[in-house]
Amino acid sequence: EAVWILNVLLYYMLNGNKVQFIIEEPESHLYPDAQKLMTDYIALMATSGNRILMTTHSPYVLGSVNNLLYARHISTKVDTKKLEGLCDPHLWLDFHSMQAFHVQNGLLRDCTDSAFENIENDVIDGASDDINNQFEKMVDLVHKNELEDHE
Repeated sequence: EAVWILNVLLYYMLNGNKVQFIIEEPESHLYPDAQKLMTDYIALMATSGNRILMTTHSPYVLGSVNNLLYARHISTKVDTKKLEGLCDPHLWLDFHSMQAFHVQNGLLRDCTDSAFENIENDVIDGASDDINNQFEKMVDLVHKNELEDHE
């Protein structure tokens, strides 16, 4: 799936055609590092004048998009050369040229944060909170048990 997406993106990039891409779950079967790279290629197509409709369940893809949105957002507030060293300016995404929605129970909800010019990452990554909370509770159990053993 990833090879096909990259093949199509490269074809249109090399030909300079402006098109609309519909990409469903570009993260499929990819490690997190590769998901970030895939997101960068998709962002490059978006910043080159193409329209992208993308679905994802990946907090890595969404986090990468958020970093590119944030880079553009802060580009006039920080040392541009230092920012360019962190994030290629050809990938910076314009918050005002995008939309983000979460679909749940048949309802569509805008999940953008206009003040921060970002996408609400927790919309699709609630599982991480649950997993981390569960782990923290287990660690607390161990600490409480150790304290009781020392008394």
